Amino acid sequence: MSNQQEQKLLVGIMTVNKVMHYSLHNGYCICRGETENTRRDKTNGMTFKGTLAEYPEIGQVFCVKGTMEFDPVRKDKYFKLAFCRPQEAKTDAGWVEYLIKECPRVSEMRATELVEAFGRNVVDVLATSPDEIMNVKSEIMKVPIGRVEAEKIHNWAKSEQRMSRMKAWLYDKGLTYSKVAAIVIKYGHHAPTIVRNEPYRLAYDIDGIAFLTADKIARAVKVAPDAPMRIQAALLYKIKEQMDEGGHTCILRHELVRETCKLIGVHHSQVEDQINHLLSLGKLCDYGSPIEKTSQYPWLFEDVA
Repeated sequence: MSNQQEQKLLVGIMTVNKVMHYSLHNGYCICRGETENTRRDKTNGMTFKGTLAEYPEIGQVFCVKGTMEFDPVRKDKYFKLAFCRPQEAKTDAGWVEYLIKECPRVSEMRATELVEAFGRNVVDVLATSPDEIMNVKSEIMKVPIGRVEAEKIHNWAKSEQRMSRMKAWLYDKGLTYSKVAAIVIKYGHHAPTIVRNEPYRLAYDIDGIAFLTADKIARAVKVAPDAPMRIQAALLYKIKEQMDEGGHTCILRHELVRETCKLIGVHHSQVEDQINHLLSLGKLCDYGSPIEKTSQYPWLFEDVA
């Protein structure tokens, strides 16, 4: 293969066979994996090198993009990863099981019929239109699919497509497989709407997702730099940071304003406005003393009989 060919950007699907090295410090990984080409050629797979967001499991499937390179020390070719994200690949049997579990009121027989008719692209085809579902042809079909059933299946498939696009988008933003799975488990089919419209909820609801990660997602979905939701999330993050790092349940108000402005780059008057708004909602409380202190924990200021 010429040097020009080796530098060509390649895209494919890689199944992990063996992990030779993984750095917890920076995610750099060296592993052996199979591709469609190596399986067809009956070779022993190939070596992949690059950054993975988390430790890969044996048998885990990834969508990869990169270039073929040459290791002069080992005198062998390897695939240099430029992009890598988990791929939810399933066998025909896996798709049948998935439809039974996820698609409302779909029996094992109906799921088998749909997968036989549409193969592994079954969800994409089901999302096309109810008419496409009603026209399904399967050698094992016993009962035709009516309009009501077709519309229910179609609506479910459209929702699944949105979920799939959201997962791929979050992987591209650097979220790990486990964190994306936690988002789906927590919010179900509301996840795409929440990620787009209420991204800062992730910082409070999902373990391992802090303000900075939620803020990266929020900025990617075009939340304005001075949006009230962003300032409020930053305020609550700074208060929680004080508690986590030093055990302080209160923070001086002027210090809270200063640190929040430094974190997200907004004017102090905007931060003051959002502190007052959170106070009015009861999400913050103000300790009435000559030196104003603010806390997220109202019970600290309640009288104890």
